[in-house]
Amino acid sequence: MKIVFLLLSFFVFSLEYVYSQNISTNRQIYDYDIGDEFHYWEHCTQNLMPWWYISKVTNKYYSTNLDTLFYEFDVKAWTVDASNGNKIINLYNDTLFYVDLDSLVRDSMDTIYTDSNWYNGRIINNITTYYPLFEIRSETYIEGCGYFFYHQISPFFDCWKKFLYYKKGNEVWGTPLSTSREEGTFGTNSVKVYPNPAKNLIFFNRDINHNISGKMQIFNAMGILINLQLELPDDGEVNISDLYPGIYFYKLTDEKSGIQYSGKFIKVE
Repeated sequence: MKIVFLLLSFFVFSLEYVYSQNISTNRQIYDYDIGDEFHYWEHCTQNLMPWWYISKVTNKYYSTNLDTLFYEFDVKAWTVDASNGNKIINLYNDTLFYVDLDSLVRDSMDTIYTDSNWYNGRIINNITTYYPLFEIRSETYIEGCGYFFYHQISPFFDCWKKFLYYKKGNEVWGTPLSTSREEGTFGTNSVKVYPNPAKNLIFFNRDINHNISGKMQIFNAMGILINLQLELPDDGEVNISDLYPGIYFYKLTDEKSGIQYSGKFIKVE
């Protein structure tokens, strides 16, 4: 009886430890500052090679009624073409936004905990979801670092997104990915789109030391090509007044270097 009581006590204590913390809110999970930097990789078994990413926060602002938080990122992404061994490099500016900032990031979680060995003791929210056809998805949300880990597996595919490193002010965790100028140094040779969101006109701001010229394509949120400009104008101005409100993606291929620059902009009424 004594052993049973001890086991029950340990089980109750474990549950209290796991659930002693509340589920984090969107505001707590996506609490970034300008200059924060995140390194991670993604890989699916359908693709032979993974993609590596370095993402750095360059701007932060709120909507006029303070219910939506916007972040702008400079992103460097690269992989290796398995057919010839050549590196494929994308440099782009991305804009992400979050609403319902004081709502829970998920309605339920399996575990909410801290571990001094992971993410410098930041609060971790974990959930595993089971789907039909033996599909399983495990997700991790980290306060101040976002949604940077998942593992989705089924009989047909196996996909990972793995968090490798972050730098937030003077706080660092993990092992950073290395970059070199020959690969398109992070933070240089970048293309930025402003204003974002925009109503009628957007401008592509190109690094003055790297005059990009080439074809630009615009896709809607479904990935359908809706516009092709043979040449990006010298002034970088693009008229989007004819587009419906929504999220759009652009791809610009530099004719000189072959580097692809891609990103996202938001069209508003």
